Amino acid sequence: MSTLSQKNMLVCLLAFSMAAFGALAGCGSDSEGLGECPPDSSAQQTAGLSVITNSCTVCHNPNYANGTPAGGYDFSSADEIKAEAAEMYSEAAEGAMPPTGKLSETDLEALRVYLACTQ
Repeated sequence: MSTLSQKNMLVCLLAFSMAAFGALAGCGSDSEGLGECPPDSSAQQTAGLSVITNSCTVCHNPNYANGTPAGGYDFSSADEIKAEAAEMYSEAAEGAMPPTGKLSETDLEALRVYLACTQ
């Protein structure tokens, strides 16, 4: 193999490695997909909390099904919301929750902002 071919192969391998590392850099983050908490977003945060109250805590509360919150999640607890924020948003964004139907884009964005600001 010529020196030029070896250099080209090394450059390609290095570029591939950097791309792979970059793709994995965000993996495992608790706030994955939530983005940043925007400044001056108090109205959206209030709307996001309203989404949780009206669409999530209906089932995910300690008084549901004889004292057992659906799925074991109690979203009337701020600590539980903070701990499960990324999963809550992911489930809502995919349309898996709430079971009554996918949230509107406005409600989904309000939820995202509220959850991002709890992190």
